[in-house]
Amino acid sequence: MCVQTKLQFQAVLDQVFPAYKGVFGSMYSGISLRFLSEFPTSYSVLQTDEDSLKAKMKELLSSKRGRSEDWINQRVQRLLDAAKQNPFQQTMYAKFESPYYPHSSVPRASYRIGTEHICSG
Repeated sequence: MCVQTKLQFQAVLDQVFPAYKGVFGSMYSGISLRFLSEFPTSYSVLQTDEDSLKAKMKELLSSKRGRSEDWINQRVQRLLDAAKQNPFQQTMYAKFESPYYPHSSVPRASYRIGTEHICSG
């Protein structure tokens, strides 16, 4: 089941954020999943300025494992580069307005991502 869940997750991610795979060391790491829960599509990353992305990255990082400014800057640059590589300007999901999650176009429940939903390992 765990493998099937990861494959399904990756299939959806390939549709909404195709170049995301290389941004973090592990696509299923805590910071990666938390970041995707806030910015689930390349479009949502591109709609956010670089300073806001850095601030959100700092906020989402586990306090147990601090990261340097350089690490944060590199990941944000990778995110922006990955978002710009998206072959689609917007996916079909970007057409829907969400009353549940203001800066996203998809209801939060439909893309809720977290370690409890995807097996890590």
